[in-house]
Amino acid sequence: MREIRRTVCNRDCPDACSIVAHVEDGRVVQLGGDPAHPVTGGFLCWRTNNFLPLQYHPERLTTPLLRGNPVSWDEALDFAARELTRIRAGSGPQAIFHYRSGGSLGALKHLTDYFFSEFGPVTSKRGDICSGGGDAAQLLD
Repeated sequence: MREIRRTVCNRDCPDACSIVAHVEDGRVVQLGGDPAHPVTGGFLCWRTNNFLPLQYHPERLTTPLLRGNPVSWDEALDFAARELTRIRAGSGPQAIFHYRSGGSLGALKHLTDYFFSEFGPVTSKRGDICSGGGDAAQLLD
């Protein structure tokens, strides 16, 4: 039986468009814009309209890879922790650059900030690469 669920888009933009997802047997089979949304009025961008073929593509990665070979999440996370610790111990915090941009603009955006605040000192950036360029372009427009 088909079930309709209302949700929001978490793609790489700040709009958070309202989505109507059609679900069958626990799998999303159709996405559409929510016509009742007062701002987007049923609109979904090209990226979100074409998301499902990517989500369910047979070649989509569903497990971590280490040097091209599938490994468990525990193995992948242990490897990452070991290497980050080794690099910081051998070369100092300037050898690890914490950079984040794009993706979710919600709560998950700050997940790496939390990780690196717990991990210890690393090199980070101020601002982002998109906004500064966009601001400069608007001044010339």
